[in-house]
Amino acid sequence: MKKISRFLSVMCAAAISASLLAVTPSAAGSWKTSYAELLTKELKSSDKKSEGGKAFSVYDLNSDGTPELIISPGLSDYTYGVKCRVYTYSNGKAVSAGEIGSTGTLDFYPSSGILSGYLPEGELREYKFTKLSGSSLKTVKTYSETYNSSNYSLDYKIDGKKVSSDKYYEKLSDLCGNDLVTLGRSYKLNKDSISYAIKGVSDYKKAYSKFLTGGYEDKTFGVTDNGSAYFYTYDITGDKTPELFVRTGSRTMIFTFGDKRIQYFGENDTYIYSYDASPKYETYITPDKKELMFSASVSKYKSSSCSFCSLNKGYIEKRLAISCDVSPVTDELYYSCSDGEISAAEYKKLLKENKKSSFKCISSDQRKLTSANVKKAFG
Repeated sequence: MKKISRFLSVMCAAAISASLLAVTPSAAGSWKTSYAELLTKELKSSDKKSEGGKAFSVYDLNSDGTPELIISPGLSDYTYGVKCRVYTYSNGKAVSAGEIGSTGTLDFYPSSGILSGYLPEGELREYKFTKLSGSSLKTVKTYSETYNSSNYSLDYKIDGKKVSSDKYYEKLSDLCGNDLVTLGRSYKLNKDSISYAIKGVSDYKKAYSKFLTGGYEDKTFGVTDNGSAYFYTYDITGDKTPELFVRTGSRTMIFTFGDKRIQYFGENDTYIYSYDASPKYETYITPDKKELMFSASVSKYKSSSCSFCSLNKGYIEKRLAISCDVSPVTDELYYSCSDGEISAAEYKKLLKENKKSSFKCISSDQRKLTSANVKKAFG
């Protein structure tokens, strides 16, 4: 179970908390009334004492311009069976498409349209992958791991057929793609958040300010105002509205503003060993706005780490990660890339081939995330 969880998070650069409504401006307006009515009913029947409380996301799962509604009945780190309910808009009303997910959220891969959930049962660990077809969720593949007590190992199966662990993870990667959005708890369920999620706000500054200071988003995944995070803005899409970058440690999340709402754009984690030193984190972009580079460095150890990401429509995709890091055991430098350990010469070659001289730093004005700094930035 741990292995596949690590695989999914690393493979997709981890995604968190997708805030967010991804829906084109041309989407029909009548879905808004149906979803608002459904959410209002959920609010009235909500059990405020339940762990995590109810939350929801609004996201276009089949790229038809009209978003789906995903409702999380509650959040639990221990109850894997807590699934999300998915609704789609069909024939003038909200229709139940089915349930999927675990611990109150579901994973969605935009490039493939795949939704996934984790279903544990005894020594069986099953992962179901579905896709929205028409007005219902259809199972695409089922991956499972079963503990074999006779040889103290795991048996891997795809749709019930036993396969090797290598083929298991290879096919899993091919199926899902390299982008991941976590849905179900983008917004906490209350009157104000329903209005925001459905109607939105016209000013990106107000939206970013609300988001950074608590706003309508679910606090479980929301950015907290505790001074340990940093934020900055830069227009990476060329639409004259800047994107919001939020960094917590080595992890940088990107949010954009469109159709009157904050939308999750993507994220990257550029880890580097620091111990008793403070890493320097920077973000760069090419002039054509087709590629981002996230870097982390520690001058004390002469170490550095870089992630190169392609800018796609609506999300970013990591294509290469390389690092010259220090071993916490030997204090010596070692070199690695996305595929594993490499030599110093290979590292220098990859760095030269990918670190373009045209890269421009866009994070020089990053500030600590405090209420005072948010007010200075957005009013």
